[in-house]
Amino acid sequence: MEEVYPGIYRLEAYPSEQHKSSGTQQVYFYLIPGDMDENGTRGRSLLIDTGYFTESGRTEVLEALWGLGIRVADLDVLITHKHNDHCGQAHVLEEMGARIFMNPEEDAHAYDCISLSVTERAMREQKDVLRRVGVTSAREPELYEDFRVLNEMLMGPDSEDIYLKVPNFGYEPVLPGQVLHYGDFHLTVLPLPGHTRGQVGLADEEKRLVFPADCLIRGVSPIVPTVETDEHLVRKLIASLTLLKTNYSDCSMFQMHGPEIADVKGTADKIIASYQRKILSIMRAVKTCYDPMTVKEIMVIGYGLQKEPDTVETFLTFKMMLTKTFSLVEYLFDEGYIERFEDDGMLFYAQK
Repeated sequence: MEEVYPGIYRLEAYPSEQHKSSGTQQVYFYLIPGDMDENGTRGRSLLIDTGYFTESGRTEVLEALWGLGIRVADLDVLITHKHNDHCGQAHVLEEMGARIFMNPEEDAHAYDCISLSVTERAMREQKDVLRRVGVTSAREPELYEDFRVLNEMLMGPDSEDIYLKVPNFGYEPVLPGQVLHYGDFHLTVLPLPGHTRGQVGLADEEKRLVFPADCLIRGVSPIVPTVETDEHLVRKLIASLTLLKTNYSDCSMFQMHGPEIADVKGTADKIIASYQRKILSIMRAVKTCYDPMTVKEIMVIGYGLQKEPDTVETFLTFKMMLTKTFSLVEYLFDEGYIERFEDDGMLFYAQK
């Protein structure tokens, strides 16, 4: 735990000890202790995200709370978005008496390809998403079976990849525009959709401090996990990045996957440019064929794939490519560059 600003502490978590030793998949989250009154009683404190669903992650949170004299019963937890590395301990803290806050838009879907909610609803939704992008047992039998096997592995009680799971937790709704007060900090809830439907960040307008969730990450383009038509998530990501670089470029920007961002505008522009390049690549892929293609078929051309994934690691990357391609073709359709057709629940895209 490190105090990165007077009254703000940064914690860190990793999916496993193996990841920690290699320095990969690190996530930061932040703790703002409540003020002490004249009787030595601390007001409510705020934890911004919780890290992974791992024993080491739980220990990190609890030791930080105990070290600062914060009771879990006096803790509020803001979940910026419902991905495993940000909400993994929410259910544990809720059971111990903490109040959890999240934008209800995060529960619009149980499945978004990045995290696996441990529910039957998520499995049903995944089948619908796979059909939309052209992955069915009849059309892509081997790939469809790969999804089934991965799900079985992740849902199993002995899974080594337990950190991918998002356990269920209850929460109170928090909406963009609300102001949360903790001690001397007055934090406005910022709408930052794109990486998810309902992602939010926090901004102290007076102190010029921002927690941008996974909208702004130096050196990384946040994935946009579209799962159905007309979600407009690429548009929303670009709008969220534009909000940050236009209104908050002078702020201390405490990102969730690295140290404080100094060049807010430059970082946002690089993410936007990376999406613009990939949009052009996917547009070229659509133009290679006069016949309508599924998202999966467009992805193979757009990413230049030579073979199907043959390991868990390459399969997880493949999943990300698939959902990102879905987001990009939907953006091209939004902008009127391509056409979209539906047949038996499957989506097809073609040049105009």
